[in-house]
Amino acid sequence: MMGLFLLLIVEFSFWGDFGTYIWEIIILLKVLAQTVGSVVDNQLNEALLSAPITTSMGLIQGMVTLSADDFMDFLYSYIVEFGFLIMERMYIDPGQGAFFDWLDEFLGDLAERVARRLPKFISGRFLKSKEEGEEKEQSDRDKEIAGMIGDGAETVEPILDSFGSYCCDTMSLLYTPVNIILLMMFRNETGIPEIYGIKEQDMLYYLM
Repeated sequence: MMGLFLLLIVEFSFWGDFGTYIWEIIILLKVLAQTVGSVVDNQLNEALLSAPITTSMGLIQGMVTLSADDFMDFLYSYIVEFGFLIMERMYIDPGQGAFFDWLDEFLGDLAERVARRLPKFISGRFLKSKEEGEEKEQSDRDKEIAGMIGDGAETVEPILDSFGSYCCDTMSLLYTPVNIILLMMFRNETGIPEIYGIKEQDMLYYLM
């Protein structure tokens, strides 16, 4: 599924005005990568399994920047992407978990308020199941707090998550030259450099 999704991104990069809106699209792809990464993590529940998939997303993001209108736009788009990466590392990633926790709590309260205004035969089952869920959640939270107190220290998982994301971005960066070399070797077979409007002799500059 991830391969098909990335293929759609590559197909989208063939759009004639892709290079015109390259900076905006890069930022949108970064935001989209956050959402896709969360979906992949929830599906696999294992960092070692989701890391290669996240790396492939970064690799495709780097490849579609080749469709910039000219070489200077390509360099500028890389600078914009790098700046957004710094923002992502410093502010977006740490705040994302807190935001989703707040959103989950807000939507839960909103659903409860709506349920209380509905007729009792409709809302009774919902409220009962919500109360049971809250009791279980409270019990789980109490166990978690007791475990944290027992350990006497916070877990290092946030640090590992951040380091894992850093490693995926680094691997994407290291694989990007290999990707460009393959595009140079199989220029006629893929057709991508021609569609992006990159001359054969100019591909070396993009590689460097």
